[in-house]
Amino acid sequence: MAYRGLSAGDIAALETSDTTDDRGIEVVQGSSAEVQHLVFNMKDPVVGKLGVRQAIAHLVDREALVEDVYKSTATPLYSIVPAGINGHNTALLRRLRRPRRGQGEEGPARGRHHRQGEAHPLVHPQPLRPGHRPGAQGHRRPAQRQRLFEADVKSVAFEQYEKDIAAGKYGVYVKGWVPDYPDADNFTAPFFGKGNVLGNHYENAEITGSLLPKTAATADRAGTADEYAKVQDVVAEELPLLPLWQGKQYAVSRTGVTGLEWTLDASTVFRFWELRKS
Repeated sequence: MAYRGLSAGDIAALETSDTTDDRGIEVVQGSSAEVQHLVFNMKDPVVGKLGVRQAIAHLVDREALVEDVYKSTATPLYSIVPAGINGHNTALLRRLRRPRRGQGEEGPARGRHHRQGEAHPLVHPQPLRPGHRPGAQGHRRPAQRQRLFEADVKSVAFEQYEKDIAAGKYGVYVKGWVPDYPDADNFTAPFFGKGNVLGNHYENAEITGSLLPKTAATADRAGTADEYAKVQDVVAEELPLLPLWQGKQYAVSRTGVTGLEWTLDASTVFRFWELRKS
């Protein structure tokens, strides 16, 4: 069997192949808490402006991204806490109200509105400096198509990419996250405060000084819902990062391996003891 490391193209090819069953291959899909965010450098002269970040938020077409780039191996995400994790809400979706694919131009229109609010002349598309990770070309196209931004996307080796983020070389960059444990704490605490994993220079005293410390001190995790809802609301309002997608998990096996469907879930723990040979 194969588990991690299968690309979206690999999965799509196996799922659509007429010979997959004939070759004794089975593709098993499960849920996942893996997420990917578009991160904004808050010190950047362009995306450091809230109106610019709001414009980008309204232009990102998640449906096209997950269908065309990731071959439907992910689902659109509208909050930093993914679906299936206690405390999840859709704070960003409520603010965007972007129509589904092919249902009008509200998203681009609202994007232009927010750009105008930052007094950037629309006849001169604003340059962005995104760092490249897989899928970055898909993030770029909607903004350029609406003539609001010019995005220069370059490929960078991962080690250099991390160094460049720390040095503040990118205005916009992509960060993926696979949790260590299935709790909203693992999707929030690492992203805020001193030494956070995003390195985007975002500061919010309410999040780091009140909301997250309160959740960390609460043993009853169901009792943290209000605080995590507030964190998600603040992020949706200030947009230090933009949630893009939540992944699905896949495993591919030869016929005769059972139990895979019981171990692909949001815990992200692959439980080998669930597997059997039939």
